[in-house]
Amino acid sequence: MARIEIEDFSDKDISRIFIARNIREAERAEMLLQENGISYAVEIEEFVGAGLFAISAKNGAAFYVLSGQRNFCRDLFFRNDLKSGWIGDID
Repeated sequence: MARIEIEDFSDKDISRIFIARNIREAERAEMLLQENGISYAVEIEEFVGAGLFAISAKNGAAFYVLSGQRNFCRDLFFRNDLKSGWIGDID
């Protein structure tokens, strides 16, 4: 599968699973999803980032998948050291 538009998920139950804070994280996330046949959508979204002296709003790439694939994606991302941008449960 591949990257699709978020509108293509309109009639399906989806989950936002990950926010990439930089292009390197986004590229790694896309590679993992593509290599494992996962259809996904990406939207630019704001997240709160902490710097050395301040907390500020930044933009990141939010990844969405079908809700039924969430646990598989969590395991996949964690095995590949993409934990910091994971959204939701981590147990």
